[in-house]
Amino acid sequence: TRIDATIIQDNFGRQLILHGLNTSSSAKSDSLRNPWITENNVEKEHTQYGFNFVRYLIFWDFIEPEQGVFNTEYLNQVQERVEWYTSRGMYVMLDMHQDIYSEVFTGDGAPAWAVRPDGASLDVTMDGPWWLKNISPAVVNSWKNFWGYSKHKDLQDDYIQSWKFVAERFKSNPKVIGYDLMNEPW
Repeated sequence: TRIDATIIQDNFGRQLILHGLNTSSSAKSDSLRNPWITENNVEKEHTQYGFNFVRYLIFWDFIEPEQGVFNTEYLNQVQERVEWYTSRGMYVMLDMHQDIYSEVFTGDGAPAWAVRPDGASLDVTMDGPWWLKNISPAVVNSWKNFWGYSKHKDLQDDYIQSWKFVAERFKSNPKVIGYDLMNEPW
């Protein structure tokens, strides 16, 4: 099989044409961070709609709810659902999802322990679209502390450890073909 790094290929070297969907955004607000999707829905997506790909949302706050403590039960639930897709020959990309940095700011993504607002108020209430909360000082400071990798090096280090925890779980599933390292990073 000839490997061409410019395209996504199957195990026979053929270019994959992916057509699919984003697994339900309902996972963002679910208390267990799982979408409402059932295995019957996945079967329908595959057979009736002809999809062969899904972007599956996962969340740092459930992968590492306490610093240095990884949630195996959550990944068990994710794996069960991912296998609903991959057992049908569908491909999966795992998306470490975030909106407004953290649930602390009425979004999702980073666990509460990873919010470092540098004294700014955690109240991000404002008029307008939800995404404007991204410009509140506490959210901006939390992002700066995440990306700055200076006084809060533990944030990126722990994020990397969370991804290693996920990658280790899915490394032997050839239908898990990608990782979106962070949805819409600021």
